[in-house]
Amino acid sequence: MKNIIRLIFISSIILILGSCGKDYLEISDPNNPTGDTYYTSLVNAQLAVNGVYGEFHDEHLYFGEIFYILCYSTGEADYFHPESRYSDFNNYNYGPTNSLIAGYYKGWYRIIGRANNVLNGINTMLASGGYNADEVTQLNYMKGQCYFLRGLAYSFLIRSFGEKMPGHPAYNENLPGTIIADSVILVKEQMYKDRSSCGEVYNYIINDFKAAESFLPESWSGSEVGKATKGSAQAFLGETYVYLKDWDKAKISFEKILANKDYQLVTDFSHNFDYEHINNSESLFEIGFNNGTIGYVGTYAYRLLALQSWGTTKIRIPTIDRFSSSVVINEQTLANALNAKNTVIGSVFKAYVDTLLNLATPLLGNSFESKLAFLDQIDNLTNIPFYKADGITFEKGVAQFLDAVSPKDPRLVHTVYSPKKDSIVVFDPTTKTWNRKLFDFSSYGWKKYIPDSVEVEGAKAAGMGNDGHMNMNFRIMRLDDVYLYYAEVMHNLNDDAAAREYINKIVRRANGFPIDSPSEVDVNPSDIMAELRNQTFREFCLEGKIWFHFRRWNRGLIEWGSLGYKENKNECLPIPQGEFDSNPGIKTQNVGY
Repeated sequence: MKNIIRLIFISSIILILGSCGKDYLEISDPNNPTGDTYYTSLVNAQLAVNGVYGEFHDEHLYFGEIFYILCYSTGEADYFHPESRYSDFNNYNYGPTNSLIAGYYKGWYRIIGRANNVLNGINTMLASGGYNADEVTQLNYMKGQCYFLRGLAYSFLIRSFGEKMPGHPAYNENLPGTIIADSVILVKEQMYKDRSSCGEVYNYIINDFKAAESFLPESWSGSEVGKATKGSAQAFLGETYVYLKDWDKAKISFEKILANKDYQLVTDFSHNFDYEHINNSESLFEIGFNNGTIGYVGTYAYRLLALQSWGTTKIRIPTIDRFSSSVVINEQTLANALNAKNTVIGSVFKAYVDTLLNLATPLLGNSFESKLAFLDQIDNLTNIPFYKADGITFEKGVAQFLDAVSPKDPRLVHTVYSPKKDSIVVFDPTTKTWNRKLFDFSSYGWKKYIPDSVEVEGAKAAGMGNDGHMNMNFRIMRLDDVYLYYAEVMHNLNDDAAAREYINKIVRRANGFPIDSPSEVDVNPSDIMAELRNQTFREFCLEGKIWFHFRRWNRGLIEWGSLGYKENKNECLPIPQGEFDSNPGIKTQNVGY
């Protein structure tokens, strides 16, 4: 959304939660108009719609702080400064008074409040009958965008604050969900509501995305590129059905996108995380920040997340390890293992490699979720002592073989900055020159969406931002999301051949091969869901998506128990205490808080 997303703070359209009194709309100032007097032209209506998009720039959303919530508690990243409101996400120590959670909660409701107001205004315009057919079409496009953005906000809210995910064994649709704010707020008492059930909220989301799909165009052109499209609505509708395990309906939604040839995976995976390739053929919906002329509207994520700015965030070693955890048995990895034999000292240990090669060759074309899964497969076929006496460290020969058949996934280099290996480009405002220097840190740094070409101090002089506010678009939904969702759908519909093919499209792109042609990097997992977890992590690491995926798979305790995750508590975030303080209608806090 390079061109259309601007922060537009127009008092007449910011009728949002938390700022209402009984006389809120009793305004006589002609420069501060009411909804009735404001919605009189398509220009004003479009400005109001832009205001809904603009709320995604909220400090606690894609201005930057959303990633603290979504990427620290997954163990992907670690906040290492002594500020508890951030570091509490490292160890599940957060509670209802955490200010980031409160801001995150309010930010999504501000989007909902704005969307409700704009829908009300546009419906009033349409009811007047004073518009020609083309103008009616434009107004309906605006309605479609508001339905989409509202549905997206509710989607984040229910997946974050609903007491359980639909994939949890204890889930039922009557569990407490989130408040449905479905009207224009005229008096504060309208906000005194209890939480609707999870089932009601999911149905509301489905209806919003269906309405968006019916109103939105297939695409936009010129300066409007980046707005929500029919494909945006189809993708998020399909995602919602996946969460609800309604596989047949999810398949229908996703196949509409797969049939649309305008959507194609980009050849270079890294083009999904830079500013030069925004709104590319893979993008289904993205949030845009354009900081070309003023500082405020740029995202602050660079300064909040980059190790090379304020230095608050490092990437955990287990995150790095997940990019080489899978064992892939193909001709290339077996050749690598044979070459690795030359690095092994000792005839006994070299013989270990030979034995493993012999045992692995019949498994050509298969992949395993982990080194342990591979060893379990062959454990009964050999007398090799895989581990040393400590029971943890692999024996020589075994270690070299496993490293050879567990190569680092190519996506790692686009996900993190590697210490003492990568480099960054620094702009010198004095000489007006760019200079490349070593990424001279002891820890791995955040790379996705974090450009390597400027430091905070040189941002303004380099024309890339002001005081750490950067130009960047965040791709919230891409075609690769759809491919992996579709693979999961087809697996659950008992078509594992289709599931493997869509997994392999992702694997081929990651390794630089044509996505539709079988190649030596193809995986043939015996456990489709295990491979989907692998590929989902590697494809979306540090994008704020892993937290949602692994919770919907009910793997929170398995993945994050060592970080402090507790069952019957951390399946969701707490409802902020401020909601209880200001809303006498709400009755129920989430379990464990």
